Amino acid sequence: MLKRFTKNVTQSVAGMIGISVYVLADTFFISVYSGADGLAVLNLILPVYGLIYAIGAMIGIGSATRYAISRAKGENTEHYFVQSVT
Repeated sequence: MLKRFTKNVTQSVAGMIGISVYVLADTFFISVYSGADGLAVLNLILPVYGLIYAIGAMIGIGSATRYAISRAKGENTEHYFVQSVT
């Protein structure tokens, strides 16, 4: 149980670090090519990006959880993908 927990936490932390490195690299290149105005726009847009990412993650994780539970019970699971996309 602890091994599975550690694996899941490690993957989650690695994903967060990956997104942080992406934002850091994006910030660097925007500051070099666009200057202060580009950084201002980036700082205004980053919360929107975070909100879209959070909503997508909630839909994806929630759908995957419902799919796994329904599949374990032997129920029909074909409609979960379509529901999550729409």
